[in-house]
Amino acid sequence: MSGTDLGIVVCGGGIIGCSIAYHLAKKGVKCTVIERNGIASAASGKAGGFLARNWCDNNAVGDLARLSFDMHAELAKKLPNCDYRRMDTLSALIKEGAHHKANDAGSWLDGPLTKKHSIGTQQDTAQVHPYKLTHAMINEAKQRVGTTVLQGTVKGVQVDNGTVTAVDVDGNMLTAKVVIISLGPWSGLAVGWLKSPSVIGLRAHSIVLRPVEGTVPAESVFLDHISKAGKHTDPEVYPRPDGTVYLCGANDEEPLPPNPADVVTTPEAQEYLQNIASSISTVLHNAAVEHNQACYLPLSDDGLPIIGPIPGVEGAFMATGHYCWGILNAPVTGHIIADIVTSGHCDLVDITPFLPGRFKTSK
Repeated sequence: MSGTDLGIVVCGGGIIGCSIAYHLAKKGVKCTVIERNGIASAASGKAGGFLARNWCDNNAVGDLARLSFDMHAELAKKLPNCDYRRMDTLSALIKEGAHHKANDAGSWLDGPLTKKHSIGTQQDTAQVHPYKLTHAMINEAKQRVGTTVLQGTVKGVQVDNGTVTAVDVDGNMLTAKVVIISLGPWSGLAVGWLKSPSVIGLRAHSIVLRPVEGTVPAESVFLDHISKAGKHTDPEVYPRPDGTVYLCGANDEEPLPPNPADVVTTPEAQEYLQNIASSISTVLHNAAVEHNQACYLPLSDDGLPIIGPIPGVEGAFMATGHYCWGILNAPVTGHIIADIVTSGHCDLVDITPFLPGRFKTSK
């Protein structure tokens, strides 16, 4: 099927870019998605996929999160093979070297955990497999309206008389009337093309384990880990429906490499995460490591997402800067951008706090 062609180019094949393509397709509009390495090849393929309805209520992202949480549930009905499920969520303290008795007999969490308590139920916390969801959305967009994925590197955006006219892909000019920058932490490159807001990346490490014996229920865990030296870290554990267990933490400020394919992890991070896994559960003690990985989380100067038109350039938009809530807020972000691009406005939610024009760098 062929959709309406409005000359829209989406830069970035992560979950935000693919959500934009999906929501455009729902409106009968096709686009071209430019992706350097592969769909969901960076953070969208290495994220945990934890979803929370009300954990952002203390800041401007609260309305986005609540809307998007519900949208994930609806997406799961339309795109059912993305490992979506509701979860219970716990918080626990683990102190290195301590020998506390397990405070929950029979639980898979049989390590020396203290202060364990519920911080989420199946009413307000859930999970999805980000890699599967990202691919499902772009595949649906292809099937609905003929959305195109073009492998290549965006080198710049051509602007004539204040209006987008083309996107430079590896030196070849691709005609465009609309360009959407959704390159995750690499969205900062657009500063040189469009005088858009700055975006940086913070590195996060993760491992995916497959337990040899035993099963782990739908119960995510947020840990406060205290080392023998008194250092606090905050690893997170998400069991998945396929029997694996995702564990992340050990964030650092290693500079963002030019190419997402060059993102690397460290032996120290892997050892740290494996030690955490072994210390909280005998089920995870000898679990095989299926993936040892790292990704960069996109962060704006004020910590809020950047969603909307870039001032001073007709046809230029941004959708990035979601930090650790990119998977959660991808559906609502795609909906917002699709609305604005096709109709000039969005009635779903007030996006004033997220507009690129709030930064002085936008001109």
